[in-house]
Amino acid sequence: MEIVAEGVEVKEDWELVKELGCDYVQGFYRAKPMRNEDLIDLLRAGKNSLIFLCIS
Repeated sequence: MEIVAEGVEVKEDWELVKELGCDYVQGFYRAKPMRNEDLIDLLRAGKNSLIFLCIS
């Protein structure tokens, strides 16, 4: 089973989920909410790790 930590908003959250062994994170710390067009541009630029990042 893979674990997703949601709501990672600050560096302390990031460090905690890494310590707890979470597989993926979602939250403002990695990317702020954005318009669909901006997301598509980000993914096309090859920066999709900013959206859904594996930390293990």
